[in-house]
Amino acid sequence: MGVAIPVGFGLVKMRWRLNTYPNEFIATCGVNNSLAHSAQEIADGINTILAATNHPGAAAKIAVGWSYRGTEATVMTATGPFTAEHTVNVTGTGSAPFPPNISFLVTKTTGRGGRSGKGRMFVPAMQVGESNITPEGLLETTPYNDFFTSWSEVYTAWDATDYPPVLLHADGSTPDHILAFVAQQTVCTQRRRLAR
Repeated sequence: MGVAIPVGFGLVKMRWRLNTYPNEFIATCGVNNSLAHSAQEIADGINTILAATNHPGAAAKIAVGWSYRGTEATVMTATGPFTAEHTVNVTGTGSAPFPPNISFLVTKTTGRGGRSGKGRMFVPAMQVGESNITPEGLLETTPYNDFFTSWSEVYTAWDATDYPPVLLHADGSTPDHILAFVAQQTVCTQRRRLAR
């Protein structure tokens, strides 16, 4: 189910690519744009955060054969949406990758209770190799702590901007401010990410 972007808010796409695969792998998050930044300013700013050392767009955090491709931001105004991109090509130097249908889960927590108060992002499983996954499908402690810290740092930096992260809703109701990005220890699968 998609989300609606109310006026004064926006949506950021974070983009990665398996270099031999035809499609990009995208995670999304809403932004509060009450200060009316341009889509380009937001795309540039979030790209800077993601590409920082130890963050998910840094070469060492991307598996060999993968690349970080930048960001795309859409802002909703009274006259309609505006979109801009910040395109890069950061080639990974990290561990051997998983198959493309394996992903890591990052939850978006807010102050609202219930399912409507929590979102999620399925991010490519690039930060570790298969040897770092237990038979139960859990990230081992050290790589998990690294993954958790990486996304926590992204949240802290993003929340300090003039366009902090929010959880958008399908019905277009007022988005909720995100209080944390919480990386989960269990790996996930997404069958639609396999080429057909």
